[in-house]
Amino acid sequence: MFALEHPAIFGCDTIADVGRKIKKTKDKSFMNYSIPKAIAHAKAWYHTTKESGQLPYAIILGFSIYTPFEDFILKLTLMPKPVLTLLGLVPELALYILMGKVFYDRIQAGKKIRITPIDPLVIALFISITISIIINKASLPGSIKNIRAVWRYLAVYYTVANIDISIPQLQQILNVVRISGLIQALVASLQFFLPSQVSQILFAPKGSNAAQGALEHKGANFGTFGDNAILAGFLLVITIVWLVYVLGPSPFVYNVKDAASMLAIYFGIFASKKRATLMFLLIVPLIILIYFKRFQAVLKILWSVLALGLIASFLLPLLNFETSYVGGKFSGSEESFDITSYFLTIFSAEYWQHTAEASRGWMIITICRSIVMSGSIFGFGPELGSVRKKIQQLLTEPEDQVLLENNLFVYEDPYWFGVLGFIGFPGLLLYWMILLRIFQYANVLIRMTSSQEYKNLGVIVKTLTQVAFFYGFIERIFKLRPFAFYFWLLAGLAVNAYYVERKKRLTGT
Repeated sequence: MFALEHPAIFGCDTIADVGRKIKKTKDKSFMNYSIPKAIAHAKAWYHTTKESGQLPYAIILGFSIYTPFEDFILKLTLMPKPVLTLLGLVPELALYILMGKVFYDRIQAGKKIRITPIDPLVIALFISITISIIINKASLPGSIKNIRAVWRYLAVYYTVANIDISIPQLQQILNVVRISGLIQALVASLQFFLPSQVSQILFAPKGSNAAQGALEHKGANFGTFGDNAILAGFLLVITIVWLVYVLGPSPFVYNVKDAASMLAIYFGIFASKKRATLMFLLIVPLIILIYFKRFQAVLKILWSVLALGLIASFLLPLLNFETSYVGGKFSGSEESFDITSYFLTIFSAEYWQHTAEASRGWMIITICRSIVMSGSIFGFGPELGSVRKKIQQLLTEPEDQVLLENNLFVYEDPYWFGVLGFIGFPGLLLYWMILLRIFQYANVLIRMTSSQEYKNLGVIVKTLTQVAFFYGFIERIFKLRPFAFYFWLLAGLAVNAYYVERKKRLTGT
């Protein structure tokens, strides 16, 4: 009922016609909205969108709403874990089918499938991956599973790039992105004040790190996802989209709702306890302002941050500031989790020494050394079992063997180094070139368009691609499903907008 009375949520320009095709009922109450009526309305909506050619867009918009809350929705089904795993594959298969249908419809209509800037690079990358599998005799099922986890939402990119999307529809998608992120941030903020056991019962997906209590020791919150890393990566995208709309208009107009929303999102990221994400998001506003060529605002922010930093450096020692938190409540006990120390530890020499000797730093050094020692240009195969076996053969010290076993779980945390171990230098360079081409096309879109919406989209994709590249050195960013979905969705929208602008130039309209 909500969708039909608010057709803009499904985003089809022609859905306004649905109201004239559906018999109106006098009683609009939810209780009188029967299942047969809902089915009838859904069928009418489906036929209308299909006839108007807007069904692929409506499905993509539906997935944009569903994906951030997929884990929570599946949790509500109360199904066992194996069934939930199978249900989780359904949206992915639907996206592959949708992409094939879009391609088929274009060919049937006598239209060419649109060429995108990354096509040759994607083909070259998959050839490189195939070579790595063959050379290293890597497990084919394991390799396919690993590749799928990274590239599953490439189908979204190609689908979006090949359908017609108007500027109002683009606005609808971006509004969905912003609202979804705000909801997740508010849930994470709520969890910050709830006991961890309550948060697990209410929100944690079955079998996830959050459900198993793996995040309790540092009081990290997770939204409706299974891990705080997923929440932080998702809110990274959301923050960029929000900031572009907040900082983009010139002259800047202060808006209380936007300020409150941004505060909620930043607090949600803080509640995730992901230090690197929070540090990145302190830099993102500067990047966006530079792309909008608002250099005076950049200088003002830099001066403000410098002033606040100096004030804090003087005041904090005097105040002996310490904030502790445990189990959803603030506490002064020694067993509680010290938030201040947790965030400031990253600047200590002990933290970096531990990282270099055991953890991510050791893994980075081991991967690079193993690639050089083995001379394996194409890596050790795109699955963890093959990589583990190859590196074990190269490690001569028993202590190193133990460290490998103990730290294998962080292998992909420094993601780009993990990719280097999987598919070698050619694969890593091709991956980076794909990001570079997306960045370049977003830049072309900004220069060629007079539409503020398209300029905003270009800045969003430029900023997101740049942040994703650097964030990939410390987090398995493209394996975080919500991040990957929205990244490829926004990249596809940028290519779609480029074709719209190119058509305008060719036709002179």
